[in-house]
Amino acid sequence: MDQSVLQHALDIRYGHGGNPTRRITAELYAEKMIDLTFPIPNPTVSGFNSFLKGLPESEMLSTHLDLIDVGPARNPRTWTRFAHRVALRLDILRQLFNEETLKIGDELEAAVLKIELLWYKWPRVMSRLHEINDFFELESVVWEANPMSGEFRKSLNEGKSPEVVLSESTHIENLSIGSVEGHLEDVQFLRVVGTKPKIGEIPDPKDFVRILYALDLETELP
Repeated sequence: MDQSVLQHALDIRYGHGGNPTRRITAELYAEKMIDLTFPIPNPTVSGFNSFLKGLPESEMLSTHLDLIDVGPARNPRTWTRFAHRVALRLDILRQLFNEETLKIGDELEAAVLKIELLWYKWPRVMSRLHEINDFFELESVVWEANPMSGEFRKSLNEGKSPEVVLSESTHIENLSIGSVEGHLEDVQFLRVVGTKPKIGEIPDPKDFVRILYALDLETELP
């Protein structure tokens, strides 16, 4: 079990009146029911790659691991759910389009994975990005700010908020992305938005727009 989740539940259920000495700890609570405890180590890179091979679309997940590894926690349940979601959505796309109208190659696979990861982790934010241009504008701004860079982390260490760092490196005050403004403080969200695939190619905007339309940002295909 996840000790932090159990501790959070205990704090909500029982509280401790502001007195830490009265706190019911997760360790003591679990001790009443579990006779043997041991920590489960985090997966090694090789072990995790072996696990990926058993998931749907495993080859694609491994190819674009650098892009999606900044999002889901490395635990089997999360990655299994995400892999099945991606497999279903790709199947839908392949049925909507044929090779003549849209070829889903490496660069578009990366785009689909990124969009799916954003929907998986931040569905409320994505559901408020109703305009295709809003998404492209947000992505462009975050790319320029480069939240994966050491310079970005240095600015955060200096006490600046992510939104301030964004505004210093872009013209964010002119953007029409007020619907996601609160999430510009979420560094993980910015890292996912700002991650570029390492395949040397960015998808053709027309194809990318068709994917966005076919998924969740709009209801009808152009």
